[in-house]
Amino acid sequence: MIVLFTSTEPELEQHRRQLAETLQRRGDGAMTVRYAPRSASDEQRATALRDVDIVICLVGDSVTPELPDGSGYAETEVGAARRLGIQVLAYGHDGDGPVPGAGDPLRGYSVARARRFRNWLRDHYGVRRFATPAELIAGVSEDLGGMRADDQSPDPPAIRQLHARLRARRTTTFDAFAISLHNMDAIYHVEQIAPFREETVDSPRISPGGAGANVAYALARLGMTTGVAGATADDADGAALRIDLEDAGVHTDLLVRLDPSSPLCTGRSHILADGSGRRSIFTEAGANSRFAAEIDARGLRQALLDGLRHSKVVLLTSFNTVAERQLQEDLLAQLPPETLVAYTPGSLYNSPGARRLAPIVKRTNVLFISQEALARLLDDVVPHISDQTASIPHQAHRLIQWRYDLGARDPLMIVVRRPWRGYDARDALRHIYVAWGQQGLDDGVGTEGRLGADDVDKIIDGTGTGGALAAGVLHALLRSRPPEDCANLAFVLAMSAATRYGSRAGVPSHDDVAQHWCDWLKVDAAPSWL
Repeated sequence: MIVLFTSTEPELEQHRRQLAETLQRRGDGAMTVRYAPRSASDEQRATALRDVDIVICLVGDSVTPELPDGSGYAETEVGAARRLGIQVLAYGHDGDGPVPGAGDPLRGYSVARARRFRNWLRDHYGVRRFATPAELIAGVSEDLGGMRADDQSPDPPAIRQLHARLRARRTTTFDAFAISLHNMDAIYHVEQIAPFREETVDSPRISPGGAGANVAYALARLGMTTGVAGATADDADGAALRIDLEDAGVHTDLLVRLDPSSPLCTGRSHILADGSGRRSIFTEAGANSRFAAEIDARGLRQALLDGLRHSKVVLLTSFNTVAERQLQEDLLAQLPPETLVAYTPGSLYNSPGARRLAPIVKRTNVLFISQEALARLLDDVVPHISDQTASIPHQAHRLIQWRYDLGARDPLMIVVRRPWRGYDARDALRHIYVAWGQQGLDDGVGTEGRLGADDVDKIIDGTGTGGALAAGVLHALLRSRPPEDCANLAFVLAMSAATRYGSRAGVPSHDDVAQHWCDWLKVDAAPSWL
């Protein structure tokens, strides 16, 4: 059943009538039209919505549907639908000319209520705008078609839930928004990373970095709309990081620059990388340690929250400072439940164990983590789980189970990155393993990509594989692709990134990603969704 709530402006009557007639004619379920809810109690509202599948909100500029007590349905039926997990679709009318009765105080109050309600809908669901009945019908038809495709999808239920969550945020400003460290990477190539070893190295290669920033950069190269938040110093490294992101199309309005008088420099990572994907990272936090303080000192916390609320995906990355971690937790608590949260904890973040990270892990929907870091993350949650005899699927199961015990009730996808050398090519998990579940592990798949002898020779630096891998998974999810495609695109982007020094130079663009797909997966043609 579809319930259509609509404002009472006369100019919306034609839109409402034509939409209702179209939906009934197409057989989109039983159609109920309400101008204003009449249920007085939460229990009655819940009962009235018990058989409802979809709520459509049709709102104008000047009038909000109200109950006799003056409360709008933002606090009543839509609130009840939200609690019941009912899908809500919102559409806002772009009227022509001034609002009638603009000089009337009562009318002014109604207009203010209407605009406040529209803003509430936009923050929680996104509001698709329309001017004519044809535009409204086309928008509703497209959204309902997408929902039907989700229902008929052969993908596992947990994956369908992730797809539906992204579809519910269809009119947001950003595809992905990252709160990230921003570092300039100094990469030293070494023959082997091992204790008590000494060798001579060449001068480092300098490359822009920062885990979340790298993901935003890669997604922008693939045609997605992305933004970042963080902090740099007012120095040459900070300017270079900003320019590199902006040249790729990443929005940097919330990448704050410290005052020139600050003694801090832009963050820098000193990376030792060998030819088999192993690396050791030593990070100078620098300006990154001032991010939370600068956001609050400049009054930007609300602007940051607005940026996150207006994104389909929110990506959190490794801050090891208490203030920045607390800021992330505070912002997570204020996000709409439909927002998909992705998380790349990194070694600095996961070494103290999962308990410290529980508030973030509980809200996370997609977790990117290395095989070694997964074991460390679980070490203080499940004794002996980090033992080498514990398989990756078993570890994934225990992590999902632990998260469920914390109170999380939405699904989790775990993307595990493994070294690309030192494992059997017949291993079904291979370099990338994607697992998912809600109460425990439902299932998992490995990438179809395999490294031949000629492929291994192309790989020179694994610094950028993590960010490229994450971008591949998120790009595929944003296109409503199944886990197999997520794993394969992650493999393609990660291997492409590894052919160049640094985190970004090897990332393909939207124009050439199809060729990279064919090259790395050894196929003749790339799928059309790329």
